[in-house]
Amino acid sequence: MKGQNLLFFLASVAVLFLFLAVLWRWKGVQGRAFRVSLGLIMAGAVGNIIDRIFLGEVVDFIDFRFWPVFNLADVAMVVGVAMALFSIIKGMGIRARPIGD
Repeated sequence: MKGQNLLFFLASVAVLFLFLAVLWRWKGVQGRAFRVSLGLIMAGAVGNIIDRIFLGEVVDFIDFRFWPVFNLADVAMVVGVAMALFSIIKGMGIRARPIGD
């Protein structure tokens, strides 16, 4: 969205700092997979912020023609969120039960 780069930049930075502040104080899930997931999320966010600073927009360059166009920073964030959710669920002790039990 042209013309709203400053808004997207400020929102990205605000969310990144909010994310870091919450994680700094949260003592919930521990473990290597969770730390890696947070690193992926933050790396993706920083990658998109760098694009906005130097290029004025986020460059999406992977196009399969049947899926929305995306970039590696987006992939890092999606994989990071999936890993974080898995780590949180695993840390809560939630186990899948067979249907019918």
